[in-house]
Amino acid sequence: MILTDSLDLASKEERQKRRVKSAQDFTLIMGVAAIDILILTGLIVSPESDMERVAVANK
Repeated sequence: MILTDSLDLASKEERQKRRVKSAQDFTLIMGVAAIDILILTGLIVSPESDMERVAVANK
């Protein structure tokens, strides 16, 4: 009984560590993805804004 309890406790601790590690990895990946999306959005929108400024300046 004591052996199974200690094995069960070790198993629970290991699962908890894996969950925490997975959550940290997921958070890091989502942060990098959000930054990439912001950069790509800026690159896509930026040329249009520059063209609009040139058009307004030429009027």
